[in-house]
Amino acid sequence: CSNDSSETGVDESTDENFAVLTFGSVLNDFQSRDHYTTVPECDSDATADFAYIQFTVDGGALQSVLVPLITDEGNIFTAYSDDLKIMIPMGESSVDVVVETFSVHHDADDNGSIEGAEDDPIWVAPLEGSEFADFVSDPLPMDITLRAGAKPYSDVEVLCFDDRMVIEYGYQFFDLFPIRILEGCFFVNYCTEAGRHYVGSYMVSIYSEEGGELIWSETNTVNGDGEDAQADPLCATFPDRVGEDDSWYIEVTLLEGSPGYDGEDMVIWGAEVTDTMVMDQFVGEDSLEYWHITYGCE
Repeated sequence: CSNDSSETGVDESTDENFAVLTFGSVLNDFQSRDHYTTVPECDSDATADFAYIQFTVDGGALQSVLVPLITDEGNIFTAYSDDLKIMIPMGESSVDVVVETFSVHHDADDNGSIEGAEDDPIWVAPLEGSEFADFVSDPLPMDITLRAGAKPYSDVEVLCFDDRMVIEYGYQFFDLFPIRILEGCFFVNYCTEAGRHYVGSYMVSIYSEEGGELIWSETNTVNGDGEDAQADPLCATFPDRVGEDDSWYIEVTLLEGSPGYDGEDMVIWGAEVTDTMVMDQFVGEDSLEYWHITYGCE
């Protein structure tokens, strides 16, 4: 086209090389007692002013648009917007549009945008695979074949949450933080200067970090005397948060009165231990190796 012809302008909204996306929002109120923070709370006084839509065209980059809404006899639909005018490539008769997200907003501060602190979504279209997908017939993403020169209306079902039952009965909800208890075991030997091995009496202490809060401590003493001296491994418990990388600082103390040892209580080992290190001690499904701590031994 020459500059003259382009300056005269073309009504692209009706040109055969363009098609226009238009959406109708179908409000689907529902009541539920679960997951109530996942979708907006229903507000009967809030008007539907804008739709925030994210979509791709023929697998291209994700586009985000804000489109005004119109209400007519209880029906809500998007107004004409250049942002929803889609170019049909030369030689093609249609394009594939995939709507990824769709939310309806009230312009609480009346500034023509949804950037204000009070402009949270009032309705949201649920995603396929989410806990709310069964409440609508066509959860997102929505596939649309858009033909040249067409202006189809695509219905989008949007949800808000009616929490009146929660308020009326004063239900309380809690976030759960799963913690599994890992087991790690220790065994201590003490050696004299001559190199003789003895089974040690000892204490294991677990701290949140080096110099931190003590969260577990227990002692293990030798049974019997002389050649009959015996002790079992001492098994400690570690509070491991699921999905988190946890670590603890562990001290092992050789106790006064251990066979062959004539000194006072003495810390013989201290180190940071991670949840991975604890789990590395596991052998199969029902057994684990203990950490063998020796003091004074070659």
